[in-house]
Amino acid sequence: MRSAARLAAAVAALALAATTLAPAAASPRAAQPVPEADAVRVDLRSMTPFLVPGEVETLSVVATVQNTGQEPLRRLRMSLRFGDPLRGRSDIANGQPLARLGTRVADAPLGEGELAPAGTTEARFDVEVGDLPFRNSPRQAVYPLRVEIRARGVVLGAADTYVMWWPARGAPRVRLAWVWPLVEPGHRALGDDFFDDEALGDSIEDGRLVTLLRVGSTARIPLTWAVDPALLDALRRMANGYTVGGREGRRGASAKAFLERLRGLRDAHVLPLPYADPDLTLTADDGEAQEAYAVGAAILTRELGVTGDARLAWPPGGTLSPGVASHLAGRGVKGLVVPEEALPLAESLYYTPTAATTLESGVVDTTALVVDGQLSSVLRREARDVQLDVQRFLADSAMVSLERPNDVRDVVVAPPRAWDPLAPFATQLLTRTREAPWLEPVTLADVLAGRRSDAARTLTPPGPQVVPPALGERVAAARASVARLSSFLAIESGRADQRIDDLDDALLRALSSQGGGDRLVTAVNDAVKAQFAKVRIVPGGVITMTGRSGRIPLTFQNDLGQTVNVAVRLDTKNRLALKDDAQWRRGKVIAVPPGGSTRVIEGKATTGGLFPIKVELLADGAPIGDAIDLRVRSTAWGAVALGVTGVAFGLLLVGSATRLVRRRRGAKAA
Repeated sequence: MRSAARLAAAVAALALAATTLAPAAASPRAAQPVPEADAVRVDLRSMTPFLVPGEVETLSVVATVQNTGQEPLRRLRMSLRFGDPLRGRSDIANGQPLARLGTRVADAPLGEGELAPAGTTEARFDVEVGDLPFRNSPRQAVYPLRVEIRARGVVLGAADTYVMWWPARGAPRVRLAWVWPLVEPGHRALGDDFFDDEALGDSIEDGRLVTLLRVGSTARIPLTWAVDPALLDALRRMANGYTVGGREGRRGASAKAFLERLRGLRDAHVLPLPYADPDLTLTADDGEAQEAYAVGAAILTRELGVTGDARLAWPPGGTLSPGVASHLAGRGVKGLVVPEEALPLAESLYYTPTAATTLESGVVDTTALVVDGQLSSVLRREARDVQLDVQRFLADSAMVSLERPNDVRDVVVAPPRAWDPLAPFATQLLTRTREAPWLEPVTLADVLAGRRSDAARTLTPPGPQVVPPALGERVAAARASVARLSSFLAIESGRADQRIDDLDDALLRALSSQGGGDRLVTAVNDAVKAQFAKVRIVPGGVITMTGRSGRIPLTFQNDLGQTVNVAVRLDTKNRLALKDDAQWRRGKVIAVPPGGSTRVIEGKATTGGLFPIKVELLADGAPIGDAIDLRVRSTAWGAVALGVTGVAFGLLLVGSATRLVRRRRGAKAA
């Protein structure tokens, strides 16, 4: 019994102890779950781009850490991890494998207390060169670097980047040429009227264009500026007063200020794009490209006081057609900036060949300046993580230098024409280009003057046109209409007026590689139609001819303010024989003075009654406006009617004579 009582007491004591300890086991600290991976976001704000012993002795890394989870985070730690040196540019293109990351360096607590959900904190590491794992390495190299955040042994987030180790500065082995584009999609309609001014106005005030101009002009390195003269022309028109859909525009002051800043490029190296940057595959064979280059050169000279380096060209599109290459070579172009996919290497190489290469397309004395696709792709990245992208660009260019450290090679970098970079990103890129010990900034002219690559390349077959063929057909049809209008208006002065110049200019811009061509063609067609509609036949009442011969008055209304030559074609349905009938049937050309006027046509009716005459106005054989019907009434007897009447009259006479003879015979018999 005593043993049973003791057992019961022991069980009761254990139960009491369990009840007492239960709240403690359920305390928040004891119940904290293990944090999940990707619970934090790590943004690299700044870092030392490269290390040069004796010059740069400290690796500084500044990162922002944000809790992206639903629970507070405690006991966070931050560390740096370095991997083995990269073996080639493919390591950057493919991403550094995690297995190659080494031991942690500079492991330290990240602040005190907890990081609440959506909370952020900043962490900074300053690591001396002597504490880095590669401190004793005499070889220049690019090392992968991971900024890592952990809690309770779990990696919650990381940012991967690169650091360049450059123990021996030496002479730069990579000459880097930037193509810096100042190109804008068209916003102008006809003359000084614009479809819109918001996008262009915003771009030159605090947007894309002002960023490119400000960053590029203050970079203190040589750049090659690719300038579209159509942009300069649009800015000049805005500065001098313009309209938007007929209403007064309000961005003139901004356009004037930006144009003044652009004139600071007088001493820069300028690659002159043809006017409106047209699709050369569509325009090289019909003279429009020639006209675009001539118009563009005149605008560059007028607005910037420069002609640009006419030896260089940058055709739009991802491929290069032999026809475009031949056209540009005929213009005296010596260097063509082409994308890497247009001239891929014929075989795999372990190194990056120099950019200049002789074209193997039958074009004599022409050099392709091949854009480095991998470096340029950094500029097209959508992540816009400034520091990571800058370090990626530097690491990639450093690997070019390390591929063949004894050779000097040229690399061309060209962003998209409509590049819209963040200002800090573009600024850092150009600044690091100037500072990096392995890079030497140069212009495209320097690359053109450099040595040619001996690496074999193949010309990719031409791909789709930048401008759709259907748009090209619309432009051709509209150009024919403008030509008719030009001959229509040129009778007095012997030359087409400003209206024709504005229409021709719009059709040049309609073939731009930057788009907007369809609405320009529509605007041109509407304008041509409106001009032709100002000359017309005024329909009146019924025209009455009181005899067989008569006069047909044609009343014209000409609101063009000048005399024009117009062909008038009449279709009388064979009811009326006109003087000079054959000419009127084909379309007789007459001069129509301004205002209202009347032209009288003589004719003979071939029938009586009311009938229509169809009247059309023609220019160069094509109708302008709609045909009209004039109503004519003839009261004269026609030939058929006279014949019938004559026969009837003869029968009447015969009948009358017969009756008279019969009466006389009857009288005699009586």
